[in-house]
Amino acid sequence: MDRPRKRAQALKAAGRQPTLKTIADLAGLGVTTVSRALKDGPELAIETKA
Repeated sequence: MDRPRKRAQALKAAGRQPTLKTIADLAGLGVTTVSRALKDGPELAIETKA
């Protein structure tokens, strides 16, 4: 099992929701980029949102 999946499962088992920082770290992106992607911001490239 890959590392991001293990970390996500550990968060779920602990009853915690992932934070923007956790998602950004796992995806190798910045917190702002993740926030904009989740809000479907028009300033992001389609490739970044995918």
